[in-house]
Amino acid sequence: LPNAECRRCRDKSWKFERVLTLGPYRGTLREVVIAMKRPSQELLRRAMAQLLWEEFGPVVGGEASGGRPLIVPVPNYWMHPLGGAADAAGSLAGHLGHYSGWDVSTRLVRRIRRTAKQGMLSWSERTRNVRGAFQFQATSELSGRHVILVDDVLTSGATAAELAAGLRRASAANVWVVVAARGTGAKEVAAQGRPVAQ
Repeated sequence: LPNAECRRCRDKSWKFERVLTLGPYRGTLREVVIAMKRPSQELLRRAMAQLLWEEFGPVVGGEASGGRPLIVPVPNYWMHPLGGAADAAGSLAGHLGHYSGWDVSTRLVRRIRRTAKQGMLSWSERTRNVRGAFQFQATSELSGRHVILVDDVLTSGATAAELAAGLRRASAANVWVVVAARGTGAKEVAAQGRPVAQ
C-alpha cells in the first residue's frame, strides 16, 4: 500500500498506486529538501535526482505498465518564480528524464489558481486547498501511460491525490509518486533533544 507507513492516512485509499521516497522528511534529508528550493542549488537537485534514479529506476522500469513511463512534475502556479523559490519538482523531473531516457511532460497539467502553502494548513484543510486547483489535458501522449508524478516532498498526500485522480481521468493507466522525502505524521527527537514535527 502507498500509505502503509503513515499513521494519519493508512486507512485511506488513493488514486496513486505507490510512493517511492529516499526517506522520512526529517533530519538531514529535511534540510536537503529545504535547500533544494533555493534557485542557486541546481547541482543539489541534480544530485538528488540521480539518487532517486539509482534507487528506484530499476523498480519503476521493471514494473511499469503501459509502455515507457511518462514523468510529470507537480506544477507550480505561474507566479511561483516571483517568490524567489526554484521549481524543485520541475528540476527533479527534468534530471530524472535525463538519467532514465523517459519522456518528461510539463504540458499535461497546469495549476490554474494560487493555493496556500500546504505546510501552513491543518491536514483536514489540505484536501480543500488543492481541490480544483489543476487543469488536465487529455492527449495521446498520456493515454494508457504509466505516469511518474515527481515532487520534492510528500506530506499529507492531498496534492498528489488530486493530481493522480485528474491524470487517471485524463486517461493515464496508473500513477506512481516519486519524492525525495515523505512526511509520515510522526515526530522524531532531534540530536539536540527537540521534537521535529511532521
